[in-house]
Amino acid sequence: DVLPKPFRAAVMKGRNNYACLHRIKSAESMPVLAGRMGSVAAVFGLEALGPQPPAYRIEEFRARYVRNFGDEPFLDTLTPSLLRC
Repeated sequence: DVLPKPFRAAVMKGRNNYACLHRIKSAESMPVLAGRMGSVAAVFGLEALGPQPPAYRIEEFRARYVRNFGDEPFLDTLTPSLLRC
């Protein structure tokens, strides 16, 4: 009863507690895209109950990105291996 209104929060961190330097450099060259992708990924965590959000598929990520920001050519190149460094 410390806060007047209920809220949900999520903590984001890099894979295995680190951020790949290649991904950081790529994100720096496309800040709007990186921000959009981060916001879509964060929503999966905010919607999940419990300490660990369930894994989501590339197709789910793509559909949510398109619904919120529109289709972009890079989405066709997303594969599970691209999420790893």
